[in-house]
Amino acid sequence: MSEAEVNPKAYPLADAQLTKTLLDLVQQSCNYKQLRKGANEATKTLNRGIAEFIVMAADAEPLEIILHLPLLSNLDFLSPSFFLPSKYKSRLVKYFSELYCITIVLVQCEK
Repeated sequence: MSEAEVNPKAYPLADAQLTKTLLDLVQQSCNYKQLRKGANEATKTLNRGIAEFIVMAADAEPLEIILHLPLLSNLDFLSPSFFLPSKYKSRLVKYFSELYCITIVLVQCEK
């Protein structure tokens, strides 16, 4: 699936530079164990107000599984959400199997 074939419902779609930055952040947060995977975990973290941002795959089948997440993140909780083009999904799958959505949760360290 090329960028021209991405479902138009997958909005906002990250461009190449933003995608590279997001994937680097996903890798760093995976090392610090600050990731939550899946649409259910993303919904929970958005409802609790602890999600920093949501990263979703634009080639999820069916896409309607995760289309509620951008709405939740933009309504009350002000956590940005982004869809990654499908060619970048392979880089995410090395962390998780069958991945459609990742939530980044930044945990505050207690002093």
